[in-house]
Amino acid sequence: MTFKAKLFGELSAAEIYEILKARSRVFQLEQNIRYLDEDDTDYDSLHCFFEENGQVKAYLRAFPDNGKIRFGRVLTVTRGQGHGKMLMERSVRAARERFGKLTVTMDAQKHAEGFYKKLGFATTSGEFLEEGVVHIVMELPFEETIDRKDNAMDYKITDCTDDDIKRIYSGLTESNSRKVPELQNGRYFEINKKIADENGAVIAGCTAEVNYRNALHIGMLWVSEEYQKRGLGSRLLKEVEKIAAESGCTLAHLSTFDFQAKDFYIKKGYEVFGTLDNIPEGHCRYYLKKIIG
Repeated sequence: MTFKAKLFGELSAAEIYEILKARSRVFQLEQNIRYLDEDDTDYDSLHCFFEENGQVKAYLRAFPDNGKIRFGRVLTVTRGQGHGKMLMERSVRAARERFGKLTVTMDAQKHAEGFYKKLGFATTSGEFLEEGVVHIVMELPFEETIDRKDNAMDYKITDCTDDDIKRIYSGLTESNSRKVPELQNGRYFEINKKIADENGAVIAGCTAEVNYRNALHIGMLWVSEEYQKRGLGSRLLKEVEKIAAESGCTLAHLSTFDFQAKDFYIKKGYEVFGTLDNIPEGHCRYYLKKIIG
């Protein structure tokens, strides 16, 4: 799943549709709450949601309200998978980054009081009816954090699924983009080239990727032993560097071992900027770079 936090004007038509569909499904169909869901508050809100395959899985909206940040329309489409806790954690951070380090307040449904208390919210009112449903006011002061456990041993380590790996990748990418906004407009694309013999069999190849807007990373460069010393590796490397430079890259970097091609890369203009000794045992890994544009 991918977390998104967008103002109304930043949402695409498809995202607005999926948000309204999720709100209608949960509040009107499942909870049978009859009210006009689409109100003008949406225009002034930060819409926080988890999305998977174009569908909203968890959602809330946040907006400034008398010196506080108010959460509303909180929902999860699928229960029991931790989506609600994830949504609250990410949304508190996103809302405070957008609106300031303020107390978060919400009119919570009474049946969810225990859930919000586990996240650090405190009940600050008595019960009241809203659209026929019992509610209470709950607040999270700025100095409070959501469910921050003091001991790392309180958490359980398990194996990752493919979806978990995607979540880790997207989480790191979002964190990097918040800290270095320029990365939001970055590019990523692969440059994979090969050389085949007269029968179509691959005898040499190079895999590389462009990321962080101006950096080319050489992943693998291989030439079949019987075709080495014929300049195939040099041709492939030069071609990949040329494509990257034409796209705006200014730096190429890679790693190689002492039993691989360190001297080859140095002859091609690369310089060593780091080493990792005794990996594997008795050998050394070298990190090299080259200005290409």
